[in-house]
Amino acid sequence: MGRHRLRQEQRNERYRHSDSIRLPQRHGEISDSYSTGFAGPHNPDELYGGRNDIITYGGSDNEEYTIVEFSRKMDTGDRYDYKVVSGERIRVIWAYGAMDDFLSDHVEAGSGTVVVEG
Repeated sequence: MGRHRLRQEQRNERYRHSDSIRLPQRHGEISDSYSTGFAGPHNPDELYGGRNDIITYGGSDNEEYTIVEFSRKMDTGDRYDYKVVSGERIRVIWAYGAMDDFLSDHVEAGSGTVVVEG
């Protein structure tokens, strides 16, 4: 599997002004990112004066599934992170690519809605 991205859309503006977690599966890196345009770029929060607020992360994959796990505070206080409110519905977008990097286009993508309790 290639890189993996989870994005939180805000106000149905596609990727513009979206909080993004990017994790290339094989390299063990993770990026707390922010998208300024409708389709990117997805630069690290630090580039805009924010922080990398990921506390822990990990993942695994096999021929059928990829699991990506990460934790961060629901309200990081970082203006480039989406504030998660307990019980609120959140639209999450995922994508992966054939290459294990942040520069290649993704080959598959989808979305779903989750409710975070905390």
